[in-house]
Amino acid sequence: GMSLVATAHGCTLQDVNRNPDIRDLLGARQTSTLGDAAARVGQDGRKRKAQVERIGAPVFDMAVEIHAQNQYRVFRDVASAVDSILRGERPLAELRIADWQRGRLLKREER
Repeated sequence: GMSLVATAHGCTLQDVNRNPDIRDLLGARQTSTLGDAAARVGQDGRKRKAQVERIGAPVFDMAVEIHAQNQYRVFRDVASAVDSILRGERPLAELRIADWQRGRLLKREER
């Protein structure tokens, strides 16, 4: 199969999600209005009756944020990561730190 490597301008996946010009790369979305019973309480304690949800597939399966020359956050499932962001949650990612002198790659899961 074919692989595609591309860049999207932003420092984080959330930056791309906030940019209206390129956020469709993360999947088309729509805003739904919820009834009183289904309304969610936001971080500020107020009920939210509008909910943004992803309705299309992301262009990319994986995403990598480069934070330093040897430090990366890898999102193995962009669709799940975007869904988490839209719910106001921190997406699951794999933090990778390369130790170039020893030829090692350290990994750990994080939220």
